[in-house]
Amino acid sequence: MTVYGDIETFSQSNLKECGDYNYAIDPSTDLHFFCYAIDDGEVQVWRPGDPVPTPFTAAAVEHNNYSWWNWSFERNIYAEILVPRHGFARQPAI
Repeated sequence: MTVYGDIETFSQSNLKECGDYNYAIDPSTDLHFFCYAIDDGEVQVWRPGDPVPTPFTAAAVEHNNYSWWNWSFERNIYAEILVPRHGFARQPAI
């Protein structure tokens, strides 16, 4: 299955000034919400505090294909925020 994702964030850091990685590791950076869809299914919304969605659990990440709106930005947010702070499973490509 293919999982499509788009992450919306906030921070005291300025993304344009500091770049993707530095923005992602800034302690003030976090998520407003994370939208995702599976194949041609409906868009679903995850917010901090919600359980980790099934496509992002350890049992699922190695079997799915992931397509991100802006991979260079979102891979850092996923790896530096969703994994350590919110319990998402690390993706093999990250």
